Amino acid sequence: MPAPNATRFLCFALAEPIGPAAFDAPPVLQSMMLVLPDPPETGSVPYPVGLSCRICPRNDCPSRREPALKGIAPQAEL
Repeated sequence: MPAPNATRFLCFALAEPIGPAAFDAPPVLQSMMLVLPDPPETGSVPYPVGLSCRICPRNDCPSRREPALKGIAPQAEL
């Protein structure tokens, strides 16, 4: 998480469709996430993520989906 202490978590997420599919509507999904403290013995390399694109301080995130509120959105590619 983008913070001075850079807390690490181990996250497991699942999403599945619920209800019938419709031709003229997006699917309805139900999602779940399990968030656990990252055990220090894993030695894994952290993948930086933000809380939400609108408040994330990372300028070079390839997954940004909307501009940041604080004017720190990535530069547009020409």
